[in-house]
Amino acid sequence: MADYRHIEVSKNGVVYVARFLETKILNDMVIEGIARELNDVAAQEDCTNLLLNFSGVGFLSSSVLGKLITLNKRMRGKGGRMVLCEMKPEIYELFTLTNLTKIFDIRDDETNGLMSFY
Repeated sequence: MADYRHIEVSKNGVVYVARFLETKILNDMVIEGIARELNDVAAQEDCTNLLLNFSGVGFLSSSVLGKLITLNKRMRGKGGRMVLCEMKPEIYELFTLTNLTKIFDIRDDETNGLMSFY
């Protein structure tokens, strides 16, 4: 796996799992860095299943949402899927208020997120 600054990436079977290392994703430079790193993961030839684990994220800028929508479209465009998991209630509320719970597959925990690919 490549060396990333803002995310930790592992592979569980056919699923790439990205865990955010930032607790506050608010700064534009951090957001751009995360977007670049996630796009690098998605660009892997064998990356058709991507699970994003938000367990460590306490604060999230709404500008991240656009980056996630773009990444989701990219994954679908290559015949893959993206699932989100382990959101704190305040992060999940942001997705609910913006109706993104209708676009994203959001699971309670990483185990359920992983199982959703099989």
